[in-house]
Amino acid sequence: MTRGKSRRRPRSFARLVRSDRMLKACRTTLRAASRDKDNKQELSGLDVDAVNMDAVKTRWLNQCGCTDHVLKSSDALLAIGDTVYLIEFKAGSQKNVKAHDVREKAISSLLVLSDLTGWTCKQMRSHVEYMYVHPSRTRIGNRVRGKAKGDDGGNEEKGIAEFLRLAEGSLFRRGHMLSGTDFDKFVNQALL
Repeated sequence: MTRGKSRRRPRSFARLVRSDRMLKACRTTLRAASRDKDNKQELSGLDVDAVNMDAVKTRWLNQCGCTDHVLKSSDALLAIGDTVYLIEFKAGSQKNVKAHDVREKAISSLLVLSDLTGWTCKQMRSHVEYMYVHPSRTRIGNRVRGKAKGDDGGNEEKGIAEFLRLAEGSLFRRGHMLSGTDFDKFVNQALL
């Protein structure tokens, strides 16, 4: 009776993400990843190393022989400790915020990560958190609360908040909806 090679997984998903060649090649900072191309607005003032998920997605699709228009992706990936954060920054105009786009970006980013690391979504979900970062915490809160009271404003923000809530435990461990300032505080606290 011969034994087959056992396929050992690294102890930490975050460690595996940090060591992936393609992810290493697409390094950026949170400040650069949070910058809106049109308005030059930054949602993060942190020069913390991160991964540009748009660049990863493009390289991954090229490797698969697909065009860049097949998938969307989150803006950045950040590994802190044993947790990997997928981050979507929404700087600039809030008129283009669509809950289904955020959902598609989260799912596509998980697909790319799964292919690069060899981990299934089931294996990754307890190690990944999703962050939606918006310019104004007050604006998010007021619009979501207003919609709950029957106001028409904030429908998409409410849809994003609902997606993050429903996806917790199935796609990722936890979903966060933060302002840029609260995001920087969160990251600084996690880095301690």
